[in-house]
Amino acid sequence: PIFNASVHSDAPSVIRGDLIKLFCIITVEGAALDPDDMAFDVSWFAVHSFGLDKAPVLLSSLDRKGIVNTAQRDWKSGLSLERVSVLEFLLQVHGSEDQDFGNYYCSVTPWVKSPTGSWQKEAEIQSKPIFITVKMDGKNDTQITLLVFGECLLSML
Repeated sequence: PIFNASVHSDAPSVIRGDLIKLFCIITVEGAALDPDDMAFDVSWFAVHSFGLDKAPVLLSSLDRKGIVNTAQRDWKSGLSLERVSVLEFLLQVHGSEDQDFGNYYCSVTPWVKSPTGSWQKEAEIQSKPIFITVKMDGKNDTQITLLVFGECLLSML
């Protein structure tokens, strides 16, 4: 079988404090496999920059046995990772902050049960990144726009 991974979000742009929901969706091509004959190690990474010029940061991982490990971070937003179906894994960022912006992607290691019953590790696959934007609330955006506009006017005098 050939495995692929993609990331989906209904809301790639959120207001600070909102919940960010990111789905890692796995597709299988080729041989039809019984869901009980597949398992996945899934890890989520973020690159907290506009480009992909910084090192990726491991956010959370879920192994094929269902054990979740979440990295400690320097800011308050929380992370949760869960398997929502055989081929979908949901990362949630609770109480998003400015620092949560950036490129998010998932990395997947498929495991396939052989006819003899042993588990075989397949090649790791990686999704393309999705860019998440965290905006301030509308009131603050207006205040900053007016402040910048005011500074521009002052510099012209």
